[in-house]
Amino acid sequence: MKKILGLTVAAFLVIGLVGGGTWAYFSDTEESTGNVFSAGTLDLGLANSGGSNPTGSTTATFAASALEPGSTAGSGILYVNNAGNMDMSSVELSFSLTGYTENTPTTVDDYNGTADTDDLSKMIIATIVEWDGHSVSALEGLSIDEIIALGATDLGGLVAGDEIELEIEWTFDPTATNGCQGDSLDLTVTLVGSQ
Repeated sequence: MKKILGLTVAAFLVIGLVGGGTWAYFSDTEESTGNVFSAGTLDLGLANSGGSNPTGSTTATFAASALEPGSTAGSGILYVNNAGNMDMSSVELSFSLTGYTENTPTTVDDYNGTADTDDLSKMIIATIVEWDGHSVSALEGLSIDEIIALGATDLGGLVAGDEIELEIEWTFDPTATNGCQGDSLDLTVTLVGSQ
């Protein structure tokens, strides 16, 4: 019985294969081509003059020398451009000191042998900070030292292809003492654009 059952199954398989191979049917094949995936770009650029569609970095936007207590310690406009093809939902601004020189002359009043009685980074105050003409009040009235300690500040977004002005005016605190004479600092302004 097992032999008959096995032979019957085998016969049906052979018939199925032969019969299935002779069946015909219509078909049509089409393709969708050119399906390219490409990532967008964020390209933050900086310049000291507007309209130049800049990429990369710039130097000496906010700088001043021979400062006197109470004077403007440098002001300028940094032109920030998104040369990419994606909008930036935020541009973060931060500051860091890349150099500090203590040069108080030994001949000035209050020189105490160790020189510094005032820290220049505590005496230069951001009096105006504007992003696209709007006040960044979180930074206004703070010293360089306080702004560095604050960390990154979100200025807002930047649409692809747009340019926005970042204006900062610094004032040398009128209460600065002789301990600041001859001192200098090198400030780095960093902007980070994010999707």
